[in-house]
Formats: sequence, C-alpha cells, structure tokens
Amino acid sequence: MQADHIGQDPTEIAYPPATVYTAAISHTDPLSPLVAQNADFTIGAYNYMVMMAKADSLESSMASLGQTRDIINIMDDLASTRTYPLNAQGFSSPIENELDVLAAKKWCDLKRHEQTVNWEGAEELAVAAQDWPRDPAAQKAKAEELCQLALNEVEIVDNIWHGSANNQKVNPIIKKKRGMSALTLAIFGWDALFAVRDCQIGAPKIPMFATGYVYRMYESFQARMADVEELFRTSKAAVVNHLAAPPLLKSVAQPYRAIKTKQTNQKNNNERKETIRAAKDLMANANEDDERSDFDPDSDDEERSTDGEGEDEPAVSEDLSAMHIDNGNENIDDQEMHDQANEPPLNQADDNNNLDDNTKRDLVVQWMVTQGVEQPPDEDMNGKTAYMEHVQLLMGDDDFVEALQADAHAAIANGGGDGENI
Repeated sequence: MQADHIGQDPTEIAYPPATVYTAAISHTDPLSPLVAQNADFTIGAYNYMVMMAKADSLESSMASLGQTRDIINIMDDLASTRTYPLNAQGFSSPIENELDVLAAKKWCDLKRHEQTVNWEGAEELAVAAQDWPRDPAAQKAKAEELCQLALNEVEIVDNIWHGSANNQKVNPIIKKKRGMSALTLAIFGWDALFAVRDCQIGAPKIPMFATGYVYRMYESFQARMADVEELFRTSKAAVVNHLAAPPLLKSVAQPYRAIKTKQTNQKNNNERKETIRAAKDLMANANEDDERSDFDPDSDDEERSTDGEGEDEPAVSEDLSAMHIDNGNENIDDQEMHDQANEPPLNQADDNNNLDDNTKRDLVVQWMVTQGVEQPPDEDMNGKTAYMEHVQLLMGDDDFVEALQADAHAAIANGGGDGENI
C-alpha cells in the first residue's frame, strides 16, 4: 500500500479496514491461501501494522519482531565470513526481502551494544555515567554550551582564510559553519549531548561494522564531555561534518560524479607522489657532495658512523608519498584500534601530539638544513617558491613529521638541545 502511494507520508495514507483489505486480495496472489487459513491472525497483524505505520514506527517494530525470522539463525556465520575470496559472480544473498533487511540491521545494532558492554571493564559503565545530568534544565544548559563552542572562531585549528594575500577566500569549512541555521545549530547541540551520553553508557548508535570507529572508555561523563567540548571549540570541521550526507546516499544520488571524483583523486595522488619523489631527489642531490667527502672506506655500508660527528638522521618514514587526498574510512587492525582506544584524553595529552603548522614547518626546515638544503634568498623567487612547495609537501606527511618530532625529543633527552624549536 505504501508503494502505491510513493511520496505520501505513510502516517497520512488512508489505510482501508482489514476486512476490506483482505477481501481485495486476488485469488492468484500467494497471500490468498495464507489469509484464508489464518483470518484472525491476518486481521490482528494488519491492524497492528497500520497502527505502527500511523505512528511512523512500522520499520522499527518490524525490525524488532523480525528477530524471530530464519535469517537471524545464520547471522553469526554471515558476520564471521569475509568477502574475500568469495566469488563475485557466484555470490547469493541470504537476505530474501525487506523484512529480512530490517531484522538483520536490528541484529547488528543489538550485537554492537552486546560487544560493547561485554568487553573488559564494561562493569564500570554504569558508574562512569552516573554524572550524566538528569535535570532537563541542566541538559539544556549543556546543549547550549555545545552550540556556543561550535560558534567559536577564536584560537581554532582551521584556517579562516584560504588563498594568497591578494585573493583570500573564506575557508569552505568556516563558510559551512557560518551558514548553519539556528535550527540546525540547536539540534546539533542536543544531538551531540545525547551522542556523548549514548557513547558513555556503551550504547553508541553506530552500525556494527562501521569502519574507522574506535570505542574508548572514559571514567565519567564529564571527562568525555570535556574532550568533546575542546574538540568543538577548536575544530569547526568536527562541527560541520555532521551536516554531510551519508556516503551511500550521496553516491547513489550522483554515481557519475562519485566515479569522476575518485578518478580525480587518484590522478592527484599520483601527481603528489611524483612531486614528493622529486623533493627527495632534490635533497639527496644537494647533499651528495658532502656525503662523498665524509665517506669512510672502512665503515659498514649499511650503517652511518655518528661518533661525535653531528646528529643521527631522523627516522624518516620509508614512503613519504603516502598522502591520500581521498580520506575514506579504512579498516584498521586490532593493534591500531587498541592504541587509539588507550590514548590519553585531550586534557592529559602531550601538547606536542597536536603540532601547529608553524612547529611542523620549523621541524621540516631544520631537517632540510641537515640535508644541506638551505632556504633560497628572497630575491630568488622561483627557488623560494619551489623550496616552500617541498616544505609544504613534507609537512603534510604525518609519519614523517612525527619521526622528526621524536628525533628532536631524543636529542633533548640526550643533552643535544634546549627544546626551543619544538
């Protein structure tokens, strides 16, 4: 019936009485003999579904009732079967219809909650959420505070302006944030508040197999909220990300554009890799003569002597080109999930873990000096432009910058520096 009224609100459809509906079923319809054999059940089920449809709760009620369907008996096996190396042409979906889909997705939601509350330390969840504000006025005050932090543009990590000094434009992230309506902002505050609560009690509303999601335990609701407040205060990208359309819905709305975007990303990534390789070659060539003059024929080719002569080279990432423009969710391994879940809260973290651009630039420039690459003079505009492009590319490689930072800390620990440049 809903399919016959596409575009109409399901709560406003004039559903006919059960007796009229059953009488209208054709004798050739597979439902006909079932209705005849189970008349009372059919009428009761129909009336129940109409009531749920008018309450806009039909899908959720069918999903809950669907936990008795046959599909549920094989969900564990399906969840543990990886798609590789399944045969693409030979794959047969075990999900038969829309009711199976609703039931399967509900099973995943229940499983996600079960996994969360059954992990080690889950017994602390109830205690950890005891400071959740239960008074509506206190909840409203906290939601308003989140809205106010979202509006803040002082001491943020996002650049307000993009472009050159003569052609500056507002950062698209800032533009989106400023374009939010008062209604969107108000709902954002409450959504964020409830999201913190659900996460703190171990019931985050996230699909079971969502990638890029790591659950981390906090000792209290306020401790988690403190980090969330700091995030929204400093990052406007975190604020506007909730406005983005779900990736699947966005893809099916414009599949052609999605394909072109991926192709463009791949082309840009390849070009960026070549540029970084060129930067590395430039550095290597600039320092080649010094390396030859310092060569010791009695030293091991595989090792570099550092007996009191200069500092060790920083532990640079093997592949400086791993800089992807397309930031889609990726599966992360168990060790990485464990590391992320056990990182200290923002208010306890080492400030050097969140380096600003100036600090990153200083680290990269200092490293380039150790490689014999000096910054060109101001009058050499072409050389200075090329130099700064190389600096920017290296700054964008997080692994590389982290290696430089770690080397700087090690130098200080060993008495090799005073830390002024970190």
